[in-house]
Amino acid sequence: EGRKVKGTLHWLTAAHAERAEVRLYNHLFLKENPADEKECPDLKTSLNPDSLEIIQVAFIEPFLKD
Repeated sequence: EGRKVKGTLHWLTAAHAERAEVRLYNHLFLKENPADEKECPDLKTSLNPDSLEIIQVAFIEPFLKD
């Protein structure tokens, strides 16, 4: 058909799901080159506050638990 699949959904029954904490990581720095003093005069201000998102309650397949 010529279609490209962008993603796949996977359904999991609640009876078989395991609870888990999930950590989603993003770029640590807001700028491409944090070592460049012209671009980032202060290293602390160039940190991405959204570089880590923790999802406390997520459900995963049982084989992922260990």
